[in-house]
Amino acid sequence: MYRRILLLSCGDLPAPWVLDKLQRLVASAESSEVRIALFGFTDSILAHFFEPVAGVDSLVRKLAEALEEQVLAALPAGLRARVAVEVNDRPLTESSLADTTQRFAPDLVVKRCSYHHRLDQYLLGHMDWTLIRQTEVPLLLLRPARWSAAPRIVVAVDPLRAHHQPPGLDRQIVRQADRLAELIGAECELVHVYQPLPMAVILDDSLMLDYGKLQRRMRGEHQRAMAQFAEQEAATVASFGGQVTLLHGEVAAQIAAHCRQRTAAVVVVGRVRHAPWEVVFVGSTLEDLIDQVEVDLLVIPA
Repeated sequence: MYRRILLLSCGDLPAPWVLDKLQRLVASAESSEVRIALFGFTDSILAHFFEPVAGVDSLVRKLAEALEEQVLAALPAGLRARVAVEVNDRPLTESSLADTTQRFAPDLVVKRCSYHHRLDQYLLGHMDWTLIRQTEVPLLLLRPARWSAAPRIVVAVDPLRAHHQPPGLDRQIVRQADRLAELIGAECELVHVYQPLPMAVILDDSLMLDYGKLQRRMRGEHQRAMAQFAEQEAATVASFGGQVTLLHGEVAAQIAAHCRQRTAAVVVVGRVRHAPWEVVFVGSTLEDLIDQVEVDLLVIPA
């Protein structure tokens, strides 16, 4: 269970569908603490929510109290949850993010995922990318939709570590997915996508004749690695109902298509650090996922 959940909101109150998902995350916990941090709430923005009263401090208190009451009212009766709201006039930046997470020490950070162009990251430093890079606890990026009664979670792993992830990350991904599934009543599916050998790299004519054989060998290696990983995590995979899927192709595109086909609500994926030049010139699977996947994303740091 998540004991300390930090919800970040920039320049606006959390939307009803965000609060609905927050309620699902908290409702199954015996005791949780929720901190809602509002950023970019200047005097003019505050004035949109309430009639002017005696000073900005009163507006801030009124806004915080109203939001606390709204969240608590949505939770099941008798749930021992504490909700606190802090209102900041400063924007959400690397500095304010570091300060907030250090003070609250959350075990889950939640934020609405804003649409943006890839150039935002390279040229403007979009805040979602900053969160992904800097957050050292699971980060849940939300898309504008409500969860069904039994949502589906796609759990993306890479047992051959083809994308240079450190040992143990897949285990963390699976266990965090199981943790989330228990909270929101979800079904999980373990998915691995591998990229087949492109014909363009076959320079030897004799190898070209065996291209099909090479592809079958590669698929066999990934199947065995996936089976071995599923056996190592047998207890957790059993809780998934034994649902294990192997796909081939471009990773982000395949996961996005699979989510649409299976009507998934969340993708759980690991974060691997890359050098800046690698991200700019090569890209990363996680960045491609954010661009292509239209569901919530739970990012697990290595």
